[in-house]
Amino acid sequence: MIRNRSHSNFCGSRFGVPGNPGAPSDLEEPAIPELESPTYTLDLRNPSNCLNIAMASPGEEIPLLVHPENDATAQLIIAAGTLSNDSKSFSVVITRVDGTQQTHVLCYLDLLKTLSDLG
Repeated sequence: MIRNRSHSNFCGSRFGVPGNPGAPSDLEEPAIPELESPTYTLDLRNPSNCLNIAMASPGEEIPLLVHPENDATAQLIIAAGTLSNDSKSFSVVITRVDGTQQTHVLCYLDLLKTLSDLG
């Protein structure tokens, strides 16, 4: 999973203060806080997600629904899941709005056990 942490400050930067020697110049741009993407998690409340994962064939790409880890009520987005050829790992690729991708590799047996525990 990929974590999202928005910095609440401007990395210690200040705007210039006239008459304050050593303060940054008024011409300097303030630092922009770094924004990271949220951590997504599989929506295991969705029966089709669970069924798609359990019935995955090696090498087949399947659609999966994910949501931000800390907000199960947020709008779901579609990710792509793929079972490895040796059926040992399951990859989930999330494409963000800006086009960058986040990839998570899970142990397929652990994932199946989690699904079994839910049922």
